[in-house]
Parts: sequence; C-alpha cells; structure tokens
Amino acid sequence: MTGTILDIGDFGSIVTVQVAADNGRIAVVPFDHRAFHWLLDAEQCDAADLIGRPARTDGETLEFLDGDL
Repeated sequence: MTGTILDIGDFGSIVTVQVAADNGRIAVVPFDHRAFHWLLDAEQCDAADLIGRPARTDGETLEFLDGDL
C-alpha cells in the first residue's frame, strides 16, 4: 500500500506509524521503540518530521518514497 504518513503513536516500548492511502485505508506499522529511534537517526529527523511523508508499507515494513528530507 502506498500513501502518506498520517500519525506516529508512542506506546512506551512500541511505536506505531499510520500510513493513509488515497482510497481511505489506513495501515498501522509497529516498531520496537529502539528500532524506531534508529530510523529517526538514519533519517536525521524527529518523529513529527515524518508526518506527511509519502511511504509504502505492507503492514510490516515501511519504505519512504521521497528520499532524504
């Protein structure tokens, strides 16, 4: 599914990334808190900076479609 990052949820040891598709479907991709922070370090951004970015997901993985910020 391809869409836009809608929201980031922080639930302690788990972080969720919600991706909204144009057809109205929403996929929730769970991350271990540590792995999510590795993602932020690699992208050199804060969680809020991910909102609105185009992404592709299969519900288990997340791929950014816009390259670096």
